[in-house]
Amino acid sequence: MSAYEIIGAIAKKFGIKIGPSTVYFKLYTLEEQGQIHCVEGRSGKVYSLTEQGQQTINDTPITIEEIYDSAQTLLTSQTNTYKKKTDTLTL
Repeated sequence: MSAYEIIGAIAKKFGIKIGPSTVYFKLYTLEEQGQIHCVEGRSGKVYSLTEQGQQTINDTPITIEEIYDSAQTLLTSQTNTYKKKTDTLTL
């Protein structure tokens, strides 16, 4: 998967836009840690998981979807709490 494809997948799955510099920095870090491997493809660099990277994913007890769902729940509850406070203050 290319960095451009990663940016698109994140935007599609989570509805957020992440800048290329953020993605490239993280890809560089993951490659330095041995979590991913990069090869030059016809249209640029292509990244894939190494065995170590796959093992890290398998050993991770929480998924990004669970983190996202928790954040959504937290934000929704905070918004509702704020709305209730402002509703009670309205005269």
